[in-house]
Amino acid sequence: AVILGGLAVSRWLAAPPAGPTAEGTRGELRETLEIRGDIRVRRSIVINAPTAAGDLQILFLAENGAVVKAGELVLQFDGSALQQAIQGLQSELRQALEERAQAQAEARIRSADGTLALLHARYNVESVGLDARAGDADIVSRVDAEKARLALADSQQRLKESEVREDANQRSRASGLAAHERRIAKVRADMERAQQ
Repeated sequence: AVILGGLAVSRWLAAPPAGPTAEGTRGELRETLEIRGDIRVRRSIVINAPTAAGDLQILFLAENGAVVKAGELVLQFDGSALQQAIQGLQSELRQALEERAQAQAEARIRSADGTLALLHARYNVESVGLDARAGDADIVSRVDAEKARLALADSQQRLKESEVREDANQRSRASGLAAHERRIAKVRADMERAQQ
């Protein structure tokens, strides 16, 4: 029985295979598989250059399509030109702050001068007014009384002019200080944009 079983197995192994066959050789195996569809990346990120940086020189750029991990360097720009621009803006900001402080000091001095001029004009109106009232009381001659009334009208006119001039000067000083504030705000905004 063992001999018969061995004989059956040998005939089965010697029988030709049912499908197509080929002789094997050593070498590179190339298979082509045609598939229709889209190939998409799992995650892609667009990297933009800073908008207000001007001309930038690239020091390092990762290969196109390279796989990168979090924290890995992808792109490096030469920051020296940008650093110089930031330093220039910082200098401009310091200058604008100093100019504002100087304008504020000058505004305080001019305001004090204007207040003094108003006080002087009011004093003249009061002084001349006393002389005019003395003419009303028949203490001085009519000619002197008329001169005092004219002097009073003149002093009152000068007071009005001084008040109008001081009001215009205050508006002008406020406008000048507002211009300094706008310049400072602009320089600060430019500096923040450059530092981003």
